[in-house]
Amino acid sequence: MNDSSRDERIPKLIKIRFAGFKYRVLTGDYEAEILENLPAPPPIYDDVDCVKDGKYIRCKRAGEDEFFSWFVPAKENDMPLLVVIPGYEAKLRTYPDVSGKFNLLFISPLGYSTPHGIDVRKACGRSAWPVLHNTLCGFRGGYADWIMDALTVIKFIGDEKIADTDKLAFAGTSQGGAMALILASYFGERCVAACADLPFLIGYSTHRLNDVIYEFPPPPDIRFRPSDARKRMSLVDPEQHASRLNMPLLITSSDIDEDCPQKDIIAFCGKIESEAKIHIGYQGRPHGYSGQFFYDMMNFLDSVKEAGCF
Repeated sequence: MNDSSRDERIPKLIKIRFAGFKYRVLTGDYEAEILENLPAPPPIYDDVDCVKDGKYIRCKRAGEDEFFSWFVPAKENDMPLLVVIPGYEAKLRTYPDVSGKFNLLFISPLGYSTPHGIDVRKACGRSAWPVLHNTLCGFRGGYADWIMDALTVIKFIGDEKIADTDKLAFAGTSQGGAMALILASYFGERCVAACADLPFLIGYSTHRLNDVIYEFPPPPDIRFRPSDARKRMSLVDPEQHASRLNMPLLITSSDIDEDCPQKDIIAFCGKIESEAKIHIGYQGRPHGYSGQFFYDMMNFLDSVKEAGCF
């Protein structure tokens, strides 16, 4: 089987995996609770005021580690839920005030970040967090578990009727940008918009796979097949989800970003058929969080709402 025919199978593989996630999240046991009177996480932006009013949600799937999210309710009922995802640093953060337009859920799956700070016991060497390495190697605690954690806390929000989970928007920077696209792909018509800032993981199942294996080498005592790693990485490679991204999209890049190259992001945007997509190319912006993206995102979401998408 040549490379092109193999890649044509990947969306089908993703669809099968998503069906498995749906079954597991609907049938799996979990426990969750809202935690009161704990200090707020640090702000996500240095140049935009962030609100400290909110509550932690502790969530735990059966047999897995607990993880935490930060929730800020909207000022009115029936507002959409904006799910914000951290970058690879994984830290929980407070966010600017969006309560006039959205409920806010800032998630940090796999338990890397807690109300008391980072859980350094979960870090691994120079790669900091093992989620990417675990995905490559097929270990527990990879992106498949990451997604299940995210789906579970969103299910809790819906089960408890804390917010409307039939109207979801996803946003994030770097890893957060990539996973905003992956969750948008999963939820499909329930997603009203996705905002991916400098999205990470593009091409990690195709032209950048060998680079990833070099940076996160598998241990010598396991049976490692690059073809299997390719399939696992396809689950979170935005390239492989392009055909599923039919909702309004905001995607950004920067001309000096070496972590998430602009040329890869532009090529990815070209594969998305949705007419409701906007690409912003920043000039001279280093990789990382930026208040400029927040303002661009809110303007984009306002335009999406005015167009009647939610």
